[in-house]
Amino acid sequence: MWCLIITLFLIGSYSYYLIIKNNKLSSLAELQRLDSEKNILENNVDVDDKLLNKITPDDQNLYFAGKDFGPQQVEYINDTGVWNSYYTLNEQGIENPDEELMLNFYLKGVWTNELFTAQSVARLIADSYEDNPSAKVIKQFTAPDDRTKLSDYFIVSNTIYDGYAYVYMIKISSFENNVFSVIYSKKFTNDNINLENDINNWIINDVNLLGGVSDGIADIVVDSSWLDYFANLVEHQKVKLLDEEKERKQELLDATEEIILDDVQLKTYYAIHDDPYVIHIRKALNGYLDGTNEGMEMPESVIEKRDNEGSTSGLASFDKEYYKSKFVVFAIDNALGGGKEVSIIFQDKPDKFFTAWVYKLAGGQYDLRELRENVQATENIEVTLKAYGKYIFDKEHSL
Repeated sequence: MWCLIITLFLIGSYSYYLIIKNNKLSSLAELQRLDSEKNILENNVDVDDKLLNKITPDDQNLYFAGKDFGPQQVEYINDTGVWNSYYTLNEQGIENPDEELMLNFYLKGVWTNELFTAQSVARLIADSYEDNPSAKVIKQFTAPDDRTKLSDYFIVSNTIYDGYAYVYMIKISSFENNVFSVIYSKKFTNDNINLENDINNWIINDVNLLGGVSDGIADIVVDSSWLDYFANLVEHQKVKLLDEEKERKQELLDATEEIILDDVQLKTYYAIHDDPYVIHIRKALNGYLDGTNEGMEMPESVIEKRDNEGSTSGLASFDKEYYKSKFVVFAIDNALGGGKEVSIIFQDKPDKFFTAWVYKLAGGQYDLRELRENVQATENIEVTLKAYGKYIFDKEHSL
């Protein structure tokens, strides 16, 4: 079907379909979704039974348009949120292949949380050429899929540089409430005057070639096995990162030695526990435990559970066993909002660092305004315990 369409528009006798111009991605998606459902119902399409030339994650090498492509290289592009599977001609590698076949997967909840379909993705791809003066869309059109009766979207484009150029044949299709595109690219080298003619001549020859690129692109499909494959890759990567982080922490712990403070440092450290800001923390914690909320001008605000971008705060967010334990001070600094921020750790539950914000009121009273977990300090708490354990567990100098 799409070979016939390309042939007709190249010789000037085909009035191709223009993709609907609409700046709202979700509106395009909704129209296409309704159209797709209507086509499936009216034509009684059994999609799974009609898939041919299916590429699965197990296909490490492909035979396409009479040539060998591969091996498969899969990656996730953080900048775009798109999963890619590359197959280069004759193991040439992805840096600078003469020809390449690539699958792009636009997955719901990964690429975007908005509603989208093949139509809206095709429009975005076509629009992206407007910002590149070296690139242009030669033609774009839709054609019904012979198997599913749904619309597939095609873009033929090129990018011309000094002395070389690339032609791209792209198909964008829906699958499993997601979208995939298959892209074939071919490199041309010549003087700049003849590059565009070379590309056009190649396209004309290809569409008349049985089993050519345009034939093959139209028939490529994928299925839900890719969704399982990507999910497994993500899970494997998570486990790998966790293992690497665990190994890093263990290496850091093994290299950590106990730190002994000299007399001057020790005197300064002990004096911190006599600081009125620090003493007030114990007063406010006791007030929370006995229900009087003494030491808090606005207790509801201090007690309420909050979770802000991974930082948990509020006295009610944590077990009261923390507050029943004595604590020691690890650091004290000026707070941006006035008063002091005091980093503490509880001796009987030393699995978290906390930061307490204490403010001095105009009348001279002190006010506990916040208690939150110090997530960054907690990440390496085992190292800190090993290095400063002698002082952290010192019952005599604690509150």
